[in-house]
Amino acid sequence: MSGEELLLKEDTEDPSLSGQEAQLDMIRHTCREFSLVTFREVTLQEMQECELSPENEREQEVENPPPLEPQEHSVDRDVRHFIKKGILDRSSIAFRSVFESLSSTSAFTSFERNGWLGCLLVTTDFARTVQAPKGQVLDSYIRPVQWIASCGEGVQGHYVILSPYEVNELLPSIQQHRAVNLHVYSPRTNVSSCLLEDLHFCAVLKGSIAPPPSLVMHLNIFAGQLYWRTYDDYVSLCRFLGLCHSPPDRGVDIASDGFINPGHRAKYDLKMWSECCFSQSPVAFLRALMALRRRGQVTDRSHIGMLLNGIQVDEQHFRTLRQT
Repeated sequence: MSGEELLLKEDTEDPSLSGQEAQLDMIRHTCREFSLVTFREVTLQEMQECELSPENEREQEVENPPPLEPQEHSVDRDVRHFIKKGILDRSSIAFRSVFESLSSTSAFTSFERNGWLGCLLVTTDFARTVQAPKGQVLDSYIRPVQWIASCGEGVQGHYVILSPYEVNELLPSIQQHRAVNLHVYSPRTNVSSCLLEDLHFCAVLKGSIAPPPSLVMHLNIFAGQLYWRTYDDYVSLCRFLGLCHSPPDRGVDIASDGFINPGHRAKYDLKMWSECCFSQSPVAFLRALMALRRRGQVTDRSHIGMLLNGIQVDEQHFRTLRQT
């Protein structure tokens, strides 16, 4: 036993330690506190390293957007007329295209207006959320989609996204006049979520409703939906956007993000050739839009995430999802 280890013994009789009982008791107490029973070099070094090793602490810090004054709510008279009569004046400033409502966001810089249809509108009260200087980027202030008013059938129908304030103000009128339908909607952001894109969930209906596929597609994209119902819906989306959905034949010009060269669409897919109006890839715009809608959420493994990363989703993937 080494001389240092003799210090741990209560009955040590070393004459050189006479008169230092208080210090010895303190040393023994500290050794017992740290379960130290030996002074062998390796063990002591390990304990010293353990004591000195820094503890990494991670604290998540949420970066909130700068405070701005909220926009004062109002219900335009043309919106009231639409609710009461089911007649929509598309020339009114009370309505605008859904993607035009993103004009104050960073995503709008890569927006190609001619590629999108004008089948889905929003009200001005829905689009305007805060008071901000002209030109300020308002990425953090876009409103989620929750309420939709509709009238008419098929592609001739009118579909307008309303703000929660407008719905609260107009609900008695909707129930009284029965000129429009009111729908509750939420995008599908995980596999287990229910699909509400048929617009029947908790709806106030004046009659049967069957939204056209083109309307549903625009609604899902604008709202930030991550998962599609079927493989056919996925292929239809790819055709509309001009993106590759299956291995191409030799000679078809495809960009790294999956965008089919407009001059090669007829060779790749005749339906894509007739349906897609994009002259440049919409991937940059859609990535920016999904980043705004799903802020902080990892989307790479979702249907839309794989599509925007140039990864083809096969039919077997959708079969597997239906079985889970």
